[in-house]
Amino acid sequence: MTNQTKIQIAIGVAIAALGAALAYAGQHDKVRMAGAAIAALGLVFTRHALRGVKWGRDKS
Repeated sequence: MTNQTKIQIAIGVAIAALGAALAYAGQHDKVRMAGAAIAALGLVFTRHALRGVKWGRDKS
């Protein structure tokens, strides 16, 4: 796993956590919906980064 992939995963998880916190603590419906959308985008970003990871074991 390269450093770029690790950074992408960290950013995606941070965006998802920010969106989840906004959706949970939001006072109005629009803010909660925006938080849910941000959380979903963070999960999509993380999933996209994880799909590029080679999960096979090293044959050495």
